[in-house]
Amino acid sequence: MFISFTLLVWLIDGAAAAPDSGLLGRLWPAFATGWLFGFGYFVAGLWWLGHALLVDADQFAWAIPLAILGSGCPCNFLWAGGRTCPSHLVDGMGRIAALALGFGLMEWLRTFIFTGFPWNAIGYGIMPIPLMMQSAHLIGMLA
Repeated sequence: MFISFTLLVWLIDGAAAAPDSGLLGRLWPAFATGWLFGFGYFVAGLWWLGHALLVDADQFAWAIPLAILGSGCPCNFLWAGGRTCPSHLVDGMGRIAALALGFGLMEWLRTFIFTGFPWNAIGYGIMPIPLMMQSAHLIGMLA
């Protein structure tokens, strides 16, 4: 996750539009980058959903692409929104803190909307590090 989220920061920093394109035109590249990053994140993390449809593959194999590609799509919009605003509201090193705040806010919001969708939370990435697991126990995974 360290590598992928570092690349996300670089991609958002490099997402630029013409200065005269208006507010939405300037926000669109960061929104698209966040949406595509979220799409890749959720597809890579939800590939296992297709296995449930293989129990009776004759009837349900056609739905595998819909299950894998469509399950995370609503969450992609949250991720895109969480990336778009911080990238253009704060300059300098504060943009990384604003991006982390956007991640946290959107992950918290995801627990309430889109049925709470409990899979692929960013906080699961700290599981291999015992010290980080302890901090998640004390302050919560979304804090």
